[in-house]
Amino acid sequence: MRGRRFVSVLQGVSEERLLRTILPVPALLFLAAMLIYPIGFTLYMSFHSWQGSAVHPPRWVGLENYVYMFTGDPRYWNALKVTAVFSVIALTAQTVLGVLIALLLNRSFRGDRLVRSLIIMPMMATWVATALAWMWMMHPSLGVLNFFASVLGLPPSLWINDARTVVWSIALVDTWQWTPLITLIVLAGLATVPKDPYEAAVIDGASPLQCFWHLPLPLMRPIIVSAVLLRGIDLLKTFDPIMAMTQGGPGFASENLNVYTFQTGLFYFRIGYASALIVSLFALVFGLSAILLKVRRKAFSS
Repeated sequence: MRGRRFVSVLQGVSEERLLRTILPVPALLFLAAMLIYPIGFTLYMSFHSWQGSAVHPPRWVGLENYVYMFTGDPRYWNALKVTAVFSVIALTAQTVLGVLIALLLNRSFRGDRLVRSLIIMPMMATWVATALAWMWMMHPSLGVLNFFASVLGLPPSLWINDARTVVWSIALVDTWQWTPLITLIVLAGLATVPKDPYEAAVIDGASPLQCFWHLPLPLMRPIIVSAVLLRGIDLLKTFDPIMAMTQGGPGFASENLNVYTFQTGLFYFRIGYASALIVSLFALVFGLSAILLKVRRKAFSS
């Protein structure tokens, strides 16, 4: 009897392990088809020259697309610069504002639930509606932003119509919409921080800045790094606000890598070169993700 029970237990364990192995297979195959094939096909096309014609098939050119990208295409380097500048400006502003707003909301006050609900409203807006609203607000002569600037005694700005301010203007719109995401992530992390050490530090005479710097900030560092990782990857792939507001203009002043790739492939029908551009963008996103994941791992281990 004991032997039969032992065999039945082993059979149950083996069946459970078999189910754990077999059941995820369809999902894994679907993910492989949806991820590996597009990436592989894009990498394959990056070594070809093709105008999207069914009459003229793709022509093998080897590394010619990459050589031209790095040595003969100033527009690529401009797009890379715009991508880096826009990402740094928006990520810095969103991280600082998101953490500060989370600290302000991490306390009980009358109407706190209403404020927390209202603060996520920008995330719910579609980019087309957001872009149209901000484009009117940034109109050089009719926009409300220049009106407020004149009330404060500040000079008017051309906003998205000036090559010197267009990246900052789009970063302002992106910060308005996506700062609440970092606020929510940091708020969720602050909810897990114990309040006893903070209260003890206040009793001992520590200032609010000292309490924040020495108590919640070290505990919140992994959470903040995770939020920076999510927003950093998303900012490198920014497409909607730039395409909706400026289409990369004026000139090429706001054209990042994603917009440049889109225009190269779908406007100029240079499918092979557009594939090389998207491979370079993928490498950039992958490299930044690897760095931030390493920083996040160190933050969790410290």
